[in-house]
Amino acid sequence: MIKKPITINLSTGLEARPVAQLVQVASQFNSEIYVEIGKKRVNAKSIMGMMTLGLDAGEEITLSANGEDEEADRAESTEIKVESTEKPSCSHPEYPNVTDVEYDDIYHMNEEAIGKLHEQGDVNENERPIQHTVTFKNQEDMENFKNKIVNKGFVVTKGVSDYDLTVLHISSIDSMKLMENVLFIADQAYANHGSYKGWQSKISY
Repeated sequence: MIKKPITINLSTGLEARPVAQLVQVASQFNSEIYVEIGKKRVNAKSIMGMMTLGLDAGEEITLSANGEDEEADRAESTEIKVESTEKPSCSHPEYPNVTDVEYDDIYHMNEEAIGKLHEQGDVNENERPIQHTVTFKNQEDMENFKNKIVNKGFVVTKGVSDYDLTVLHISSIDSMKLMENVLFIADQAYANHGSYKGWQSKISY
């Protein structure tokens, strides 16, 4: 295993765009690659995991690689220059702020969450409250997001932290419908420099 300290040099920290680029690079290697900061350790190939770190400019992370091409990964990561103005590939024009990597990660996250509910005996057809968590770095971005979401019929409440929001809607656990809602919420969060953290729902029997 190889470990290397890296300092975040982007003035805005690691937002959705640069995170997506890092995930794209990490996904090119067969090695297991993780990013560590403090007690947190996430898979560098997971867009949702990376976004949970909320890394700011100047913070130091540790990149660890373990596998057959770990040396190549270290060399590649040393040369990575992430510019927030570069836009990764996006094949879904209805969600212009969601990259292909983010789209795929959201899809797999949804399918995994739905599968776990089903395994616990959930009746997916039953409607119930579904809560999504999003977070921002300042009040202005948060308010812009809130206005857009509320205009589409979602209910927005204050989250745990000052710049966290909970987005609520009533729905059955329908894979296609839920995917559309998640993508819309995530797209608007990314458009306002925020992060989409995922959704949760109580089991309905």
